[in-house]
Amino acid sequence: MIKLLKKLGRNNKGSSLVIAIIAVSFVAILGTVIISSTMTNYSMRVMNYQSKKTFYSAQTALDEIYSGISTECYNQLETAYLSSVTELVNNNRAVDNATANSNMRILYLTNLKKKLDTVNGGMDTSDALSSKANLIKYMESFITRTKDSSPDKYAYVDSVGNVDFEGDKITINDVVVVYVSTKDEYYSNIAVDMVMGYPDVTFNFVDNRNHLNTYLDYCLIGMDGVAAGTSTNKIDASVTGGVFAGDESVTPSMKGLTVNNQSILSLNEAVLVSAANATVNGTLNLTSSRIWGVNFNVRTDADVSSDAASTIYLADDLNLAGNNANVMLAGALYGFGWSQNAGDSSAHSSAIVINGDKNTVDISALAKMVMAGRAYINVSDGYMTADSLGLKELQEIYLVPTRYMQITNPCVPTADKDGAVDTDALAGDDSTFFAADLLNKSNPVVRKDDGGTARYFYLNFKDNASRVQYVRRILDSSYSDRDGWAELNTIVSRCLEKLGTASIPGGDAIKTNGNLYSVNGSSISASGGAFGADELRKNCDDKYNRYKLLKMFLYDIGSDDVDDNDSKWAVDVTDGALVSINELKTTKVDGKYEKGASEEHVIDSSRSIYDYVIDTSKWDEMFSLDEYKDLEFYKSEAKAGSGSYGVVVPSGASALKISSIGVTQGVILANDRDIIVDRDFTGLIITDGNITISGDVTITADREITESTIKAIPLLKQFFFAYQGIDGDALGGDDIKSEDLLSYDNWRKNYVAETEAETK
Repeated sequence: MIKLLKKLGRNNKGSSLVIAIIAVSFVAILGTVIISSTMTNYSMRVMNYQSKKTFYSAQTALDEIYSGISTECYNQLETAYLSSVTELVNNNRAVDNATANSNMRILYLTNLKKKLDTVNGGMDTSDALSSKANLIKYMESFITRTKDSSPDKYAYVDSVGNVDFEGDKITINDVVVVYVSTKDEYYSNIAVDMVMGYPDVTFNFVDNRNHLNTYLDYCLIGMDGVAAGTSTNKIDASVTGGVFAGDESVTPSMKGLTVNNQSILSLNEAVLVSAANATVNGTLNLTSSRIWGVNFNVRTDADVSSDAASTIYLADDLNLAGNNANVMLAGALYGFGWSQNAGDSSAHSSAIVINGDKNTVDISALAKMVMAGRAYINVSDGYMTADSLGLKELQEIYLVPTRYMQITNPCVPTADKDGAVDTDALAGDDSTFFAADLLNKSNPVVRKDDGGTARYFYLNFKDNASRVQYVRRILDSSYSDRDGWAELNTIVSRCLEKLGTASIPGGDAIKTNGNLYSVNGSSISASGGAFGADELRKNCDDKYNRYKLLKMFLYDIGSDDVDDNDSKWAVDVTDGALVSINELKTTKVDGKYEKGASEEHVIDSSRSIYDYVIDTSKWDEMFSLDEYKDLEFYKSEAKAGSGSYGVVVPSGASALKISSIGVTQGVILANDRDIIVDRDFTGLIITDGNITISGDVTITADREITESTIKAIPLLKQFFFAYQGIDGDALGGDDIKSEDLLSYDNWRKNYVAETEAETK
């Protein structure tokens, strides 16, 4: 990662810029001066002394503002860099390095301007800020000694002048910082022009995925999954920071996140990313956290909760597969698997599916919800229902009613003869069936087999909207005098006692492809289903591509405001390789991209994040040496007395407990070895095996501890691509200093504006 990201903590004081001392002395004093002259001289000395004190205090306040804004510049440059790197997966075009750098510069300055224009969070059509008052407030947020905290001696920003946006820089003119000492009735001010520029460097974006160090914000990376508790060990643990739980697999249920044996796992300000499923056989609590995964499976007697600051993103279903489970969600829920793309398959068609009895689902507190798919009935090829919240007990309503069947439904396949269904009575021109107008006239029935032992006859609707309307009619008593209605409505009434309760949200922020059901034990009602195809495609594509890139880079490029993302991050997911930004020209042959001569510049999406973070060739190099080959693990302290250790663990058959290693913070890197976390830990644990949390422990990510540990221990550092061959910071970019991003021009003491500037 670029070196500039590590400079955030530097204290770049500016006191060396200006030291002006006014000395007032009298070399000769007449012995006959009156006492008033002596007092005048004394007062002048005091004024001079106080002026120097307030001058330095005003400069200190200015330094604090400088430090705060330069940190923001670093943050925005980091965001622009990471966004530019992740955009390289857009293989709809080849972008050269110069263009990539130009795009990064524009993005950096645009985002910085938005940050300064804090009224609307965006730019005006003109070059002027929409307000200076909020800019002043933003600057004052960095001052530690304010009037509220120190009413006797404090500093503030008195005014700012014009703000100029030109070329590669943004200039805030005439920033006036005032320091006041009310007790002594003295004050001073300093005025400067603050210039935020783009550094004169060129970034190399070719194959830079190896150089990303976004994993520094993670505490657990387990390529074979992360488990909380075991079948014999119930725990109560908490995690703060990033967690990567499971790479993509043929059997994803064997990976992902698993909460076992009624254990309790609390995610606090955490981001959990899994290329597989999350399965809860206990309690999972989310506080200010995000989860990305495929399926979210909630088993018998499990509890899942999320607060208003949390978000769950699912490529497939929220699935209550047991009984007596409780799911209470606030915040946001995005099921971005789109049934239109899934065809007749339930794979990646997001829905809430309730398969058990007496479950409680309360999602009424969700502020945002997108559920893009439909629940499917598990028969051959799947049968798509009308439901974005699917209830197993209601599956019978999609069967052809008995009055239109000449045989039982279901039946053994051999019993299915001509005339098994009276299709004329069901959907003919003279049909009195209450939903006849919703069916496909030419083919109103579809047959689905279940393992070759049973054949089901389902209604075949003319379109998805008719499928949704069909269920609404069953719940609408105004159709009670129509043929077939009573039988289907009875099915609904019969299953109510098993359904438990379901409370759903309302409002414009709730978007679903199909029906949502509200169930209270004595009644059931349907809502939802209002989601335009264009809006659905845009929203789902945004989440899908963010998820794909997050699994590759451990970095989220977007936000949940799809208007900001649009189709910018479109990815051709059918291709095996994603082409990076370089001069490589690609052509598509038989649906695949041909990689040209510069094959080393192609980012292969099939490679795991572990293989991109870790140089796996170093394992044999290190542990083939006599001094290391018999070690169960290598351990070294980053700095004497720091308490941070780097641990390198070679492959092994048995899981390794971190209590046996004897560390509580630092970095643990393992090769094909399961790790058991049975004590508190701060830092990063990364393995291409499994991680099991086995104890009432607290696990915390700490970017500074992780990075300082990697950099301090050569035998550990050699494994991390981002730190190979360097002393200090990560690869990628030149040594950018704070003055490259933010500088002072036209420094003035005791400034008096020529014209009245806008104040706060």
